[in-house]
Amino acid sequence: MTSYPTSPNFLKHAANLNAVIAALTQVERAHKRAIRDHDEPSEMAFRKVHTLLLGVYAEARLRKIIDDPTGFNDRERRLIWSNRSQEQRWVTAVELAARRHYQVLTHEELANVLPPLALGRIEAVSDLLVGELSAIITDRNRLAHGQWVWQLRSSSDDQFSSTPHDYDYNYEALRARRSLLDKIGELVNLLCVSEPTFDREFNTLTRNIEDARSKLDGMTYPELAAQLRRSRQRPSGRGGRANGQK
Repeated sequence: MTSYPTSPNFLKHAANLNAVIAALTQVERAHKRAIRDHDEPSEMAFRKVHTLLLGVYAEARLRKIIDDPTGFNDRERRLIWSNRSQEQRWVTAVELAARRHYQVLTHEELANVLPPLALGRIEAVSDLLVGELSAIITDRNRLAHGQWVWQLRSSSDDQFSSTPHDYDYNYEALRARRSLLDKIGELVNLLCVSEPTFDREFNTLTRNIEDARSKLDGMTYPELAAQLRRSRQRPSGRGGRANGQK
């Protein structure tokens, strides 16, 4: 059996992440059940809870990535934590992982060293982190503080945004965001450890990222909802018995 390096901090971050995943799995199931039952008030409530917990998941996942003994060194970890926002920590993790894999020195620009295809993929991931994923990663603190409709511009109690926020993601949009966070985490790890199968796995992983990206708009939600509701109406048990049918 292959033994991998570990550390007390890494094990604790792993335990935290596993606990978050267990809770997130239960919320996803309840969210899905509300859709199947056509329970709109419950579904709207689970959207908020699901969004909030996904933000918690993003931070827990990043902390495990940063403290992975097979990945970043102490200097790189300090550079990541020097960023104030969660999204910039993710972006820095991706950049440092790329620098490590391609052996790009600190004073060199990635754009001047990386192969065009690899550079394009790294930049696309960074754009996702500061774009579509930013609200999930960064704004979960606002959701945690009860700013579910109107969000404060700053720590002041009386400076609200001019319009209600629109972070009302449906189930499919949230699942796509979780998938993206997972794939980006795998990408960082793959870049750091520089496995011999890197090129093949890198191509597969970036294709998977593009696939998840195409689902961020949640446009497949109506199809999912219809499928879940049809399954609820199907006969249960053997012999074609429906509920209440003998």
